[in-house]
Amino acid sequence: MCKTDALALHKKSYNTDNTTLNVTQPYVFGVRFWVRSDIILGNNPSLIKSFMKQYEAMCQEFAGFGIYFKFEGVVTGLANLNPGGSVIQVNYDHTEPGYGGFAGTAGLQITLDQDAVNHPSILIHEMGHMFNLRHTFQGTPNNFSGVQTQCNGQMVNLVEADTSGIGTNVSNLHEYVTRDVTDPAYNADVAGDQIVDTYAAFAQPQYCQDPVTGDYTFIFESTNVDALGVPYVNVQVDNYMQYVLTEPEIQILSKFTDGQKVRMYEEAEHGTIWQQSRRDIETLYEIVEGSFYMGGPVQTSNFPRYQRGYTYRFTPCECQSPTDCDQPVEYSMTSGPSTFTIDETGQTTGRYPYMSVIDINGYERIQDNGYSVSIEELDWYYTGVDTEERRCYDNDNRSAVGGRVIRFIDGRPSTNVQITPKSGDEIEDPALIPSLQNGLYAIEKNFNTGETEQKVIQKGNGGN
Repeated sequence: MCKTDALALHKKSYNTDNTTLNVTQPYVFGVRFWVRSDIILGNNPSLIKSFMKQYEAMCQEFAGFGIYFKFEGVVTGLANLNPGGSVIQVNYDHTEPGYGGFAGTAGLQITLDQDAVNHPSILIHEMGHMFNLRHTFQGTPNNFSGVQTQCNGQMVNLVEADTSGIGTNVSNLHEYVTRDVTDPAYNADVAGDQIVDTYAAFAQPQYCQDPVTGDYTFIFESTNVDALGVPYVNVQVDNYMQYVLTEPEIQILSKFTDGQKVRMYEEAEHGTIWQQSRRDIETLYEIVEGSFYMGGPVQTSNFPRYQRGYTYRFTPCECQSPTDCDQPVEYSMTSGPSTFTIDETGQTTGRYPYMSVIDINGYERIQDNGYSVSIEELDWYYTGVDTEERRCYDNDNRSAVGGRVIRFIDGRPSTNVQITPKSGDEIEDPALIPSLQNGLYAIEKNFNTGETEQKVIQKGNGGN
């Protein structure tokens, strides 16, 4: 059960009748999780993974209408309980039967029951409140009629609208069923959730699941009527901003309407409370853990990791200068003669071919040497741009574990060769190439990843 019934809208949607989604700019907001104490984390090693599964579901849902989230960690302790609006904070700090969560725009905090971590729909529901959504049944509670009806051969108790205490205040105004704008009773734009493409609703409507399609549909009974006696022909029982009767049913909450998306996007775009927690889009391309390889033996741990929640793609890249990309190039720099080039065909030969998008314990994505980064959920934003790849990382300053020098006796590529094995130190020795006699060579380096790198050089006759 959500306790955000009395959340006052600090504004209406800028277009209450607008259900056409027109996303032009992505908006990114910082999010972090808070738990009561580090003992909770210590006793529940899988808790962070549960956070991330819930967080990932929220990221995927909101990315569909231009709102993105930057994961900023898990914190504990009373000193971190109130971030003061600098980040959206999700607090797992409550245990109460039937309690789900509460959203408060003051301080940008969401408080969830500790068991809510198992239900992504609860976090999405509360984040909807944060972005200015009301319950779809605002102003209309329910009651149990005592009437039974049938669903898939089973008899279920009918839940119906309770219109006995009709509110007159705009924050609790009963919404009538009609969607005919010429009807004097039409009030969908000012009553209920004040969004016209959500049907008039009441709390916890009864539903039935289609055994073939799996869809959830409202159980219609002509006796279930609004305050004017008009039957509730349909109610969106699977809307994220509805209520359900029991905890297992939370999974059916899975949809926003376009009108709800419009309102949330407009809130992200215009709402003054969001200024402190807004982040630049480039933060989505920053790592959340680990570090980029700087030199020495090939990195086997502490890989640079990106947040969960979005689909990170890694495309082979190569910088014009070996020193350009020992750290990822700036977000604003894309492919070109002064920065890096990418391999549009996706060929990875000689560039850690085994490494692309990898989950670490189902937690993050990592980037390895020789790749640039793009985010699938931002493809729409880069339409018409030469490339959306960012932050090429192409540091070849690695130490080989061994190798060999191959001399082509005939001065051209052939099988007539002289092969000299070299240790790791010998193949990396800067004096190696200057010490070679004139001729055509292949310098082959072996790395402990199993990768082999080969460079062909010509000594003398205008060569090296």
